[in-house]
Amino acid sequence: MNILSISSRVTYGHVGHAASVFCLQRLGHEVWPVETTLLSNHLGYPAWGGRQLATEEVAMVLDGLERLGVYGSVDVYATGFLGKAPQLAVETLGKLRRQRPDMLYALDPVMGERQGGLYVPAETAALIKRELLAEADLTFPNIFELDYLSGSRVETLEDAIKACAAIRAQGRPDLTVIATGIERVDGNPQAIETMAVGPQGVFLATARRHALKAHGTGDCFAALFLGHYLKNERNLEASLGIAASAMAAVVEATGDAMELALVAAQDAFANPPKKAVLQRLG
Repeated sequence: MNILSISSRVTYGHVGHAASVFCLQRLGHEVWPVETTLLSNHLGYPAWGGRQLATEEVAMVLDGLERLGVYGSVDVYATGFLGKAPQLAVETLGKLRRQRPDMLYALDPVMGERQGGLYVPAETAALIKRELLAEADLTFPNIFELDYLSGSRVETLEDAIKACAAIRAQGRPDLTVIATGIERVDGNPQAIETMAVGPQGVFLATARRHALKAHGTGDCFAALFLGHYLKNERNLEASLGIAASAMAAVVEATGDAMELALVAAQDAFANPPKKAVLQRLG
């Protein structure tokens, strides 16, 4: 599959495209990354260099691809951190859909975390909810983004299911929500959970929780899920189970390192040992 992806880029470490592109390529997909940042590393370190790219710089790359005539060959459009180009991401989606009405759109609504709130402008978050979510086929909110997009705070398993349903109601009929890092008072604090809700049902994947210093797990998981979803004829249950086990293998290989051990754990991307328990909830 050909995947056109708009997201961030760091030189050192594995977040944004530095996590997702390798995962997708290792699973056999062609990825055409369009960067919204050029940074030395993610901002969790005490020092960094680089910048968010101006909208015009991102537009020049997309314009070149359009003039090259490859938009009609895009099977999947994926967006992550949009930087200064949120409106451009919307316009690109429209152009791609006009050429490929059957194209899949995977939205990672990168906007914030519960600990710190929004880390994108409020206008960008509103645009993601208003315009991109409405056109998505898959979306990968973390727990903060699940709260934001659903309009309610998730505290229990029932809350999480209702929040996913509320998000689905805002989008296309076949929208599937894959909510990562579920936090709930009625859950096991030693486990990490990912919920998938779509036309195929409601599923919960549970794996062992590890104390992790590394960033980029959301980018990595979304790529692993998408890669398997495309390879497994869009089977939600199978894709969630494999992706959750593959992510668990990456986390175990990472240990207490500051960056995800993607290179060391790459053999687990396609055929991971079973490290996640999968339940059908509805």
